[in-house]
Amino acid sequence: MDERYAGHRVVLISKTVFLLILFLLCQLGSEFKFQSAAENNTKVGDLPGPEVDGFTDMMSSLQWKARPPKLSSCCREMVKLSSNITITCRVDKGTPHISGIIMESVALTGKIPEHVAALTYLQTLDLSDNTIHGSIPYQIGYLFQLITLDLSQNLLTGKIPPSLGRLSSLQTLELWSNQLSGEIPRELGELSQLGVLSVPENGLRGTLPPELGKLSNLEELWLTSNNLRGDLPKDYENLKNLTILEIAGNYLSGRIPRFIAKWDNLYFLNLPNNNSRINLTFPEEIMRKYCPAGQKKSQQL
Repeated sequence: MDERYAGHRVVLISKTVFLLILFLLCQLGSEFKFQSAAENNTKVGDLPGPEVDGFTDMMSSLQWKARPPKLSSCCREMVKLSSNITITCRVDKGTPHISGIIMESVALTGKIPEHVAALTYLQTLDLSDNTIHGSIPYQIGYLFQLITLDLSQNLLTGKIPPSLGRLSSLQTLELWSNQLSGEIPRELGELSQLGVLSVPENGLRGTLPPELGKLSNLEELWLTSNNLRGDLPKDYENLKNLTILEIAGNYLSGRIPRFIAKWDNLYFLNLPNNNSRINLTFPEEIMRKYCPAGQKKSQQL
């Protein structure tokens, strides 16, 4: 197929899908307003102007070629166009707000704009498996209601913004398979509700922040295939809800800490490979807990 023809076809598909999103939002808006008013006996207003501008700017920056019409009152509880595209809204005191944007694997190629901060009611932002480039704007740290942030499998560069540590409601943070660099921000230790932290397959360096040991609700910690050094901080003893620890493919050193035996919920442990200088001899406490009777206590991975 001619490359120019293929390129025009991609642009045409992008325009069509985006216009379809906006068309359905607008067409279903009046229906949602009518049903909500009937059920709750309250009047549902229009989407706030800053959110309309924020959504429009975001779609434009993510390389949707067609300029969208005004959204104004175009909002309902959920518009699911496919398994990959979902836009959700919720009503707060009679005013609708955009609460969820899921656009997974839909060939987005642009950047995440700073104006994303205008979408203050966002609880879910999933732009995974696209080719989004540029850095993660620190303004995402102002989306205080965010519960899920998934920017994995893109081409994002730069550092993880420390401002993400302000997202006190965040439960899932997935940034894996990008080109991120720098250290893991210690501010992420302030995410008291975080259950999943996934940043493997990047270029992260430095040591593991002891502050992550404050994440008492953390269940999954994925750090594979970075350039992390040092040992597992003693503070991680407090991660007693951990079920998965993936730290292979780094340059860690020291010994396997005995406190791992206190992680009663742990069922998957992937320790460093030959790139590291970590002593892979299991402490007796771990051998007694996880290995069958009769196996050698000096067993190594």
